[in-house]
Amino acid sequence: MQLKRKIEFTGKNLNDVFNLPCVKAILKVDAKPVLVLYIMKVVSRSSKTVEIGDTLVQYDDGSWEVMR
Repeated sequence: MQLKRKIEFTGKNLNDVFNLPCVKAILKVDAKPVLVLYIMKVVSRSSKTVEIGDTLVQYDDGSWEVMR
């Protein structure tokens, strides 16, 4: 798999991540935004949530991974 794009979640770039095909919802947990991802589009070994400071990585096959 080849890397297609990387997006670091800063908590302030909600507009950049809101329309990504892997994002199911944006929640507020302890006054901080957290992304909830669709299970089927995420690499199985990866987390299903994205917190501030995590990086979303998309591969050319359409799968996503969360890098902490």
